Amino acid sequence: MQISFFTQNSYNNNCNFEGKCRSQFVNVFCELPKDSEFPRDYYIKTNNTRILKPHYFIKFLWGDGNREGTNFVQDVVIKSLKDNRSNGRVILDAKKIDARTSPAGFYYKLGFRFVAEKLNKTLEYWYKNNGTKFNAPDVEGKMYLPKENIEQCIRY
Repeated sequence: MQISFFTQNSYNNNCNFEGKCRSQFVNVFCELPKDSEFPRDYYIKTNNTRILKPHYFIKFLWGDGNREGTNFVQDVVIKSLKDNRSNGRVILDAKKIDARTSPAGFYYKLGFRFVAEKLNKTLEYWYKNNGTKFNAPDVEGKMYLPKENIEQCIRY
C-alpha cells in the first residue's frame, strides 16, 4: 500500500512522488490542468492557475479481501480529517493493478467520485442496479472524496 501527502512545499508537475506505508509522506505541489473538474474546496485559484490544496493521495492499494483495503482507506480518511492542512481531502488514482479489474466500484461504494462526471454516471447506474465486483464497469481515473461522503466512507 502506498500513500502520499501532498502540500505546497515543493513542486512537481507530474505529481509522481510517492510515500510507502501509512506513516511516510511526500510533499508535492501540483498545478491542475485547465480541464480538471475537482470541486472548489480541493483547489485554490491564483491568477489563471488552479493549485490543489494539501491532500492525502492514495496511489496504490492492494488488500487481501478481508476488509484490509477498506480499513486502510478509512484510516487515511480519518488521518486526513485530523490533519488541519488537508481537512479531509483525499484523492486517489483508480487504476487496474491486476490488468483485469478496475477498483472504481470499490472506491465508489466508499463514497469516492470521479473527477470526470461522465464516469460517475456510469458507476451510479452500476451501483443502483446492485453492481458487484464481477460486473463492475471497466473505468479508470482520478477520484476524490467529497466532503458530504466522508461519513459514508468512515462508516462503510
